[in-house]
This record gives sequence, C-alpha cells and structure tokens, in this order.
Amino acid sequence: DMYNLAHAYDLELISVSESISSHTEGSRIHFIAKGMANEMQSESTSRQTRRGLELRALSGKSTGNFPFGYTSVPEHPDKVREPNDPANKIVIIEEEEAKVIRKIFDLYNTTNLGVDGMAKLLNSEEIPSPSGQKWIGRSIYGILKQPKYIGVWVYGRTCMKRDSTRDKMVPVNRPQNEWVIQTYDRLRIISQELWDQVQDKLKGVEE
Repeated sequence: DMYNLAHAYDLELISVSESISSHTEGSRIHFIAKGMANEMQSESTSRQTRRGLELRALSGKSTGNFPFGYTSVPEHPDKVREPNDPANKIVIIEEEEAKVIRKIFDLYNTTNLGVDGMAKLLNSEEIPSPSGQKWIGRSIYGILKQPKYIGVWVYGRTCMKRDSTRDKMVPVNRPQNEWVIQTYDRLRIISQELWDQVQDKLKGVEE
C-alpha cells in the first residue's frame, strides 16, 4: 500500500538495509518479497512468544495479567537474576484485596443488595477499588463472575489481531481447544460452596 501511494505521487521510497530505491527497475517485486519475509518472521516470533507464555501459565508462573486480589513475586527472591534470565515470577494472593473480595461475595450472598447497591456501600466505607476510583456495579459484577477466585485460571482465551479497517490491534476470541486451563488450590480465595450459591443467584437475576 505504501509503495502504491508513493508511486501515485511520484515519491521515492528507499529500503535502507538494502539501499534499493522504488524508482529502480523491479523494485516493486523486491518490496513485496521483503514485506512477505517480514510478515513470516513476525508470525513466527508471535507463535514463539505465545508458546512461551503458555508454558509459563502451565507451570503457574505469572504471564503479566492477574485480577484484583493477586500479585506476583519472584520465584527465587534470594537468587541474583542474570541479565538474560527470565523474570520467573509466581502469582500469589494479595491478602488485603482478598478480604475485599470475600466481603463482596458474602454481601451478595447474604443480603438483598444488587451490584450497584454494593458499590455504594463500599464507597461509603471508603474501601479502595481495583481502579483506585469509585466502585461501580460493573466492577462488582466482574468480580462475582471471576473464576480465578476459585483457583481456575484460563490463559489464551483471546489474542490480539490487527483490524486493517481501523489500523489498530483488537482482541479476538480464540477456539476453546487452544485455551490453557489450570486449577490452583493455593490461589483459591472463595470456597466452592459460596461460589456456587452466588452463581445461582446471579443466574436467577439475569434470567
């Protein structure tokens, strides 16, 4: 596209690494071939990166994405990290935030408050929210539906792809057979019984 645009306005493109000008005979083929090679390399790198993150997820290490209630710490805090060593951080429960999560589940299960009413209550008690702003019902709902709080972690549910019509990266759902699903009892914040009761109540409200 850039080549065609430059050609339409009689502008010269230079491939710096090869010192080839778009005004040179046969340059169009060169630019197309170069673009294909770059795209293949980009896809290969993307696959390797995704596979590396999947292996980290399978081993219980942080992939850089965890919700309210969790944090990450070095797996071997006493070991000096060499320049090329991976971070190898593991996910752990952030106890102060976990107390808020338990409070949210207990409130929803034992009172008639909806998610908006619970948000008002938490704001009145000046309990910090995940965003650092005021609590809103949507945030409460997201917490109540988060399976990580019963130790079920799903990695790779979505991936980022470029939307050429908007020239931006957008999240796209991946097939379920490509998801990495792991269960970690050490990361459970909510009991299974409480989770089931809350999900039944949510389902009734949604219906």
